[in-house]
Amino acid sequence: PAARTANLAHTVSPLTVNSTQKEQVQIRPAVLAQKRRQLSQEQRNAWARQIGFRSIGKQLPEDVTLTEVVKSLPKECFRKDHLKSWFSVLVSIIGLSLGIYGVYLSPWYLLPFAWFFAGTAATGWFVIGHDCGHRSFHREDIVEDIVGTLMFAPLIYPFEPWRIMHATHHQHTNKLGVDTAWHPVTWEQLDSMSFMQKGLFK
Repeated sequence: PAARTANLAHTVSPLTVNSTQKEQVQIRPAVLAQKRRQLSQEQRNAWARQIGFRSIGKQLPEDVTLTEVVKSLPKECFRKDHLKSWFSVLVSIIGLSLGIYGVYLSPWYLLPFAWFFAGTAATGWFVIGHDCGHRSFHREDIVEDIVGTLMFAPLIYPFEPWRIMHATHHQHTNKLGVDTAWHPVTWEQLDSMSFMQKGLFK
């Protein structure tokens, strides 16, 4: 699996890392924003091991902004193809309809395969709603809100609250204690688990 990373500005406890002289340096959350760019690679690696990660990535240079990163992407990445969007809706509707019909017709020994097909097709509905939440499905927001709501409804998932929560996830990706979709277990939490809890977690 890809190496996990952590945002240096969001930790929940004081941190001790080894400097190049093997001295103990205390870095507290309140000053992490100022200290994170001063850490050596050895210190980053030590910190990563302490909080249960394989590595901690370096920050972007101060003079590089998100706007500049976005502008460096090809314009084709931001063009919304309505034909492709509506075709994906059609495919998803047909796929789930066939899946449900397959569940209805299948004998008991074929039900697991029918369930798998229907579940995979239902995932397509979520993907379309996800694209609507990212405002990448259609040029009109109202169309995306309607389609997203309709695609999420059969999954018993509220579109608008999810869209807001998911936007927070992308705004604070991999920030400990802030990311709404990423809740890693620290070594301390893992050590406090029972043998059965560790087995279930792993």
